[in-house]
Amino acid sequence: MRILTFEGMAPQVDPSRLAEGLSERAVNAGFQRGALTALPVNFASTNYSKLKGNRTGGLKTAESLFYSHMADAWFVFTDQVRRGIDSLIAPQDEWRRIYFADSTGPRYTIGDNYSDNSVNITPTSYRLGVPAPDGAPLARLASESIPEGMEEEDLNRQRVVYVFTLVDDLGQEGPPSIASGGVEVPIEFDFSVTVDLPLGNSDTGQRRFTGAARKRVYRSTSGSSGTYFQYVGEVAYTQASFTDTVPYGEEAEVLPTDTWHPAPDEIKEIDAVGSNFLAGFYGNMLCYSEVKLPHAWPYEYRFPLKTQITAIQSTANGLFVGTTGKPYWCYGADPQAAVPQEMDYDYPCLSRDSVVDVGGFVVYASHDGLVAVDGQQAQLLTGGIFTAQDWKDLDPATLKAFAFEGRYLFYVPLTDTLYAITPSDPRSLTLVSSGSAELFSKMTCAARDSRHDRTILVADGFGIPNLTEVMSTAAGNVSWTSRVVRDRPRAFGLGQVMASEYPVTLTIRGDDRELTLTVQSEDPFRLPAWGRKREWQLTLEMESKGDSRRAIYSAVLAGSTQELVYGA
Repeated sequence: MRILTFEGMAPQVDPSRLAEGLSERAVNAGFQRGALTALPVNFASTNYSKLKGNRTGGLKTAESLFYSHMADAWFVFTDQVRRGIDSLIAPQDEWRRIYFADSTGPRYTIGDNYSDNSVNITPTSYRLGVPAPDGAPLARLASESIPEGMEEEDLNRQRVVYVFTLVDDLGQEGPPSIASGGVEVPIEFDFSVTVDLPLGNSDTGQRRFTGAARKRVYRSTSGSSGTYFQYVGEVAYTQASFTDTVPYGEEAEVLPTDTWHPAPDEIKEIDAVGSNFLAGFYGNMLCYSEVKLPHAWPYEYRFPLKTQITAIQSTANGLFVGTTGKPYWCYGADPQAAVPQEMDYDYPCLSRDSVVDVGGFVVYASHDGLVAVDGQQAQLLTGGIFTAQDWKDLDPATLKAFAFEGRYLFYVPLTDTLYAITPSDPRSLTLVSSGSAELFSKMTCAARDSRHDRTILVADGFGIPNLTEVMSTAAGNVSWTSRVVRDRPRAFGLGQVMASEYPVTLTIRGDDRELTLTVQSEDPFRLPAWGRKREWQLTLEMESKGDSRRAIYSAVLAGSTQELVYGA
């Protein structure tokens, strides 16, 4: 019996029918180049002061948190916040905006409200977007400079109408108001039009409309290519009227914000696509912002899908959209191009908490197992590991997951079990025994600080500050149980275990007999005379001692020295 390659467990397969290298059970097991190693995953309680030395805001129990690379800072919330997004125009953004979504909808905060290199607890934030004004402007001709003696029928007049927009303190501009009534102005002579402007919008609460906010006025112009609204001036947000004296034909830029509506408050999760625009969803509606303008969400960038959306996840290759039906994939760094494409896989996304980006793969829980999506391709990671029924018995809709060091770690509440698997190697499944069951059962968030190589978990109600850091050191003992080798009855008199370090604990099972040995070196050792047995199985165990480089390379049982060296 010779084991030269070590791979993960496959609970669905009868131990006697496992492929060579697969295990009946693996605990805290890593698999590097075919060797059995210690899984480099450990958990250590942490707190705000260990994240950053400074803290702003009162100390509260966190529900979620995220790390900002731009600010080199952590942001902590008592609401559910999936992720934070640095300004899409950083480092040129003078306001240093950071975007997120909570239970009230999409929001942003600015550099005045947080501190760099600190832990910022529930910083002041604002609703994302600028609304249209509540009412239409009222325009009337105040004066005109018509040469004395010129008859009215000799004047060349143009009928114009006005709209205005609101501009917040940050210079973010919203969609236009309803147009005013028409005013006849002389094209060839000076004139003055008084434009009365309503107060603004009753929906400006929790938005930035203070001393620097403005009302921007546009006037209609007509030409061979159509009619446009062009800029003629602006006033302070609190000012109630504007006087237009811009000669006809000397207007400035065309109104750019005709479709720049605020982000829908129904959106509770956003993500950045290619660092170019934001995506969000509510119900079955997938929504995009304008490129580099997260406050502007045109109606034409809203795509109704066939089924309800459960999650979105941006990757280097595009945007994954999980639904209660088939998944969707969106390509493109432009919202006009990133039209959602339904994938031809019947893999509904059952658990938002299971959706994780792991090295370019989006992994999530579906009816039949874990699904890994890469572009338009999807594969059932656990298809050869769990049967469909065994998987359903785990209640996959309750799964919680996070990524660490290229692995997908998922917690099954029904069985109180934590697993780890590498998406690029489905035959790497292992149980993880380190960490507290209470931590994972109450986990509400996992956040990554890529600059400092840190991953932080949040457990709701797990005490203050209820934070746990995932470490890349090995923890707990490694255990690996081989397949059952069923063959003609035979006896083994010698054994050998090759490892980087010793001791290694070896348990040998032969039919109804079991023996546990402590192997101290690579030297062959003698086995008791059990006689011939039909079924044989090995379990190998070693202490990790915090080092994931400790490895077991092979284990051999043989009937003779020649067989031990050269094989059967």
